[in-house]
Amino acid sequence: MSGTALRTAAAVAAIAIGLLVSSTGSAAAQTATDAGQEARRPKLGLVLSGGGARGAAEIGALKVLEELHIVPDLIVGTSIGSIVGGLYATGWSPEEIEELLKTMDWNKVFSDRVDRRERTFRRKQDDLVVLIQGKVNFDGLKPYLPPGILGGQSMELFMKSLEIRSTGETDFNAFPIPYRAVATNLNTGEPLVFARGSLATAMRASMAIPGLFAPVEYGDVRLSDGGAVANLPVGIARAQGAEAVIAVDISSPLDPFPQKSASFLDSISRMNSLLTVSNRAEDVGRLKPGDVFIQPDLTGLSFLAFDKAAEAVAKGYEAARAKISELKRFSASDEEWAAFRARHHRRSASDLVVSTVRVENTSGLDDRLVRQAINVPVGQPLDLPALENQLLRLNAMNVFGLIRDGLDRTNGRSELVVTTPAKERGLGTLQAGISLAADFRGETNYTVTLVHRLLAMNRLNGEWENIVQFGSVAVLASQFYQPLDTGQRWFVAPLVEARRELQGVWVDGNRVSLYSLQREQARLGFGRVLGNWGQVRVGAYTASNRAALEIGTPVLSDGGEHTGGVEGAFRIDTLNSTVFPTEGTLLTASYDVSLDSLGADTSYHTAFVSAAHAWTKGKNTVEALLQAGSNFDSQTTAFNLFRLGGLGRLSGYAENQLIGPRMGLARLMYYRQLVRLNVSSLRIRAFAGASLETGNVYAKEQPVSWSTVRWSGGPFVGALTPIGPVVLGFGFAEGGLTRVHLVIGERF
Repeated sequence: MSGTALRTAAAVAAIAIGLLVSSTGSAAAQTATDAGQEARRPKLGLVLSGGGARGAAEIGALKVLEELHIVPDLIVGTSIGSIVGGLYATGWSPEEIEELLKTMDWNKVFSDRVDRRERTFRRKQDDLVVLIQGKVNFDGLKPYLPPGILGGQSMELFMKSLEIRSTGETDFNAFPIPYRAVATNLNTGEPLVFARGSLATAMRASMAIPGLFAPVEYGDVRLSDGGAVANLPVGIARAQGAEAVIAVDISSPLDPFPQKSASFLDSISRMNSLLTVSNRAEDVGRLKPGDVFIQPDLTGLSFLAFDKAAEAVAKGYEAARAKISELKRFSASDEEWAAFRARHHRRSASDLVVSTVRVENTSGLDDRLVRQAINVPVGQPLDLPALENQLLRLNAMNVFGLIRDGLDRTNGRSELVVTTPAKERGLGTLQAGISLAADFRGETNYTVTLVHRLLAMNRLNGEWENIVQFGSVAVLASQFYQPLDTGQRWFVAPLVEARRELQGVWVDGNRVSLYSLQREQARLGFGRVLGNWGQVRVGAYTASNRAALEIGTPVLSDGGEHTGGVEGAFRIDTLNSTVFPTEGTLLTASYDVSLDSLGADTSYHTAFVSAAHAWTKGKNTVEALLQAGSNFDSQTTAFNLFRLGGLGRLSGYAENQLIGPRMGLARLMYYRQLVRLNVSSLRIRAFAGASLETGNVYAKEQPVSWSTVRWSGGPFVGALTPIGPVVLGFGFAEGGLTRVHLVIGERF
């Protein structure tokens, strides 16, 4: 080969080698670029909207994200989305959150009502007079309406229990997944985004629905539900650094509003939709190509349908599965997923062991009174349900502001801190009651009652109660109840009362006269409270009595008398309701003796005992009642007679038709619950049943035997309503006697 040919061949080879190197280098560079882009995936924000109970669907979406190994870099939630998101961000699994929503007693969370069996014995006595649900609160002498239908104490404790079980961190960036909650600043109308502080406060503020819950105080700012400003907070997620978004939208749609028969729940649901529809549309418009929008079909599920959580979870799962092709690009590598699983857990069990308990009491009550109501063992894991019950019982005293608890972890020790602030307003309350008993034969009795209470009048929680009642029984009474120790065990209770009532006298089934009975009395009671189940009481009294014939034939002693003496009483009360109880016992035993030194004109002593117990299986209840009373003295007046007759007290007779110095009554009652409705503190129960009764009143020397007792009974239907019990019953008695009774606002 010539030199020229060699040079030409070398040049061609060099060009070929250069082209090959250039091609290889370009491919390597492209590979490096692709690896860099994969290493830096976009910061992913998970956005969870508000929508009440519909939020269970967000749990279904979380399950799909976990199946695809998708790890959000940030979670932003509003209202229920702040709760689902907050729990997931702090280490709860979707299955744990689902179990929480399905098993939680949401009626309890949305109500500050304490079960009657759990109240203090003193507060149980509030039921002695049947009153309409709801009170007028006073700020001094000025009435005021609370800022929300629901007080929010149960919600506060629920949120705090979630926080305690979840994390001790106050920096939301330090959670296993960084987290933000959105609330509405009522001062400015703008969103407030929680990035640190109390997780419980953030979640509670984010779902403080206006009108239902009082606004949450946060420093000098008042906050309410974030749905009013950003129900689907896509824009806020972007402002917090999210470059890509997965948005789960469970907002309540703006369905046509029913023109007729719209319920309270319909109205609340409508307001919830109106508050969110505009800002939701704006945030949907902020979604970009590559973002994923998941909108489950939740038709028929209202924002209060917490009982349908399982159905909502399934709907959310189905909607997210339909987006798998779009979601897969966010899947993490095996290494990233393993690292996430390692850090994604709740706080350790050792953090929940209580080292010390601190009570910060700024109310007007003695610190020792508050501390004695809180029993938390040190050195043991915190029993959150027990603590919640204790704090709810404290709240039921109605003298504190919002009670808060928290578990502070410092230097390896956990300190439980309970804060009991003073109630800013509402220590004075006014409550009304109405009652009616009619038999449709001209016998009608009615009363209208007003009860005023002024609580926490001193550091030992003294209270002043005043009663004004008019109608068939007129009452003007004032009592001061003063506990004597910080345990609220010993008490003294002076009382003054003026009373006037009408009493008919019946002969052979016909009313022959009507008397007016008037009494003015002063009493001083002293006693010992036995836990929340019983009380022993002794006292002295003096009274001036007068009986006057209004119409008809004179039968009873007319004129006035002075009485006075000492009395003793023992009472057990564990009933869960004073009307239609389903469980518990009520026992009352009393004995009093006259004393000349206290103004008694005549000698007398009387005794009375009443015992009742209720048993329930399923929706069926059986209640048994036994009563006996006797005046052991020869002189009988209108004021020491016992009375029978009326619904449940020999139902075939008119109310108080039978009177005498001795009495006995036995009753067996069966009723079945037909309807049960709980909406916040609104509770309605409907029942149907029947009673069988036997008993009589007796003269001094009249023998008590099977031949002298009267038999009665009959069927009834009734309901517990916000205005009190309403019962319609039919009564029969021997000899063909029958009565129809309508009773409103009275026990029987």
